Amino acid sequence: MALVPYDDSLAPICCTMRYDGRMPKRLTYACFALLALSAAPTLAQFDFDDPDRWVLVDDRDNIPYEGDDPFSEIDGRGSVPYDFRISRYEITTDDWLEFANTFATMSDELDELVTGSIRWGAWVDFSYQGPGNRYVHNPQLEFPGRAPIKVEWRQIAMYCNWLHNGKSSDPASIHTGVYDTSTFGKHDGGWTDQSSRSCDARFWIPSLDEYLKAAHFDPDKNGQGPGWWDYGHGSDDPPVQGIPGVGHTVMGLNSDDIGQSVLFYPLGAFEDVTSPWGLFDLVGGNREATEEWDLLFGNNFARLVKDSNNIINFDPERNDLIFRLDPLFPNIPTLSAHICRLASENRADLDLDGRLTFFDVSEFVTRYIAGSLSVDLDCDGVLSASDIERFITLYNE
Repeated sequence: MALVPYDDSLAPICCTMRYDGRMPKRLTYACFALLALSAAPTLAQFDFDDPDRWVLVDDRDNIPYEGDDPFSEIDGRGSVPYDFRISRYEITTDDWLEFANTFATMSDELDELVTGSIRWGAWVDFSYQGPGNRYVHNPQLEFPGRAPIKVEWRQIAMYCNWLHNGKSSDPASIHTGVYDTSTFGKHDGGWTDQSSRSCDARFWIPSLDEYLKAAHFDPDKNGQGPGWWDYGHGSDDPPVQGIPGVGHTVMGLNSDDIGQSVLFYPLGAFEDVTSPWGLFDLVGGNREATEEWDLLFGNNFARLVKDSNNIINFDPERNDLIFRLDPLFPNIPTLSAHICRLASENRADLDLDGRLTFFDVSEFVTRYIAGSLSVDLDCDGVLSASDIERFITLYNE
């Protein structure tokens, strides 16, 4: 049985509880009946396009990082009070190619918007006659689709909007959903960009705490309980330079050492070099953006990025947990051309098992009755009919 459409006539009976916790008894049974009808014997599953690329980061309220450096920007950071998913890999050329060709073939303006300042494993398809441009793999690269890419922070935000909106081909889909691009600007020397993701975001640029936890925290470090690793490959020892099977990273090596350009060295090549959660290329790949703002001077803010890319000078003494948290200006290509991995969740998957089942329906009802903000799916601060409708929509996708 498929999910039933939401019936507005049930709203007066079923969906009027606010966060004062008060409701009639019949609400419990009416809501449960509505949602029980939604559960299908053949249960819906949410597809992250490639589930192998997503990792569940749990262990809520983990201990934060406490370093010895009093000037560290991350002392006391890295604790996250909720579960989330994060991509095992950085965004690849193939990921961006799908996004770019959806819009770059519509007009020159959209082409510039989604590919301007980009460095990746693709180039213009000269057989295409317009409008805009179409892009194909660069045949000079051995693994062009797995090449890391660099784009502006604001372009990553648009990519998140596109994913959030179901990869729509409507140009409006890249401007709202997770980050409102109408806020992107500068006033009196400061940025006006939306600081963090919208409440109902399904894909987003990780916060600094989310990123640090996924990259360096271990729920059972050395079998002795929770702790933090200095390096992104689950070690307190610096990574070893060398190709896969020899070292942990090609960081700092030149093209002659590895037989190809370090700029486009394929993501995921070091199959046994991961964080405790299974994230690849945290010591190599490209610089990874976060949502975090950093005050530089005056009211001049910049986003923070974690710099572990392949082309930096390899310096084991600096290549630790706090190395190179650099400023990232949202719209200056020479300073903001970076990429990241994405965090994600389907807010209907309340038990975070990667599937949508009756257990999620039951959990929704339990939280709804308890007045939990975690099921305020329309983000209006009130539990109402629209939250149930939103849950059913997400469940059905």
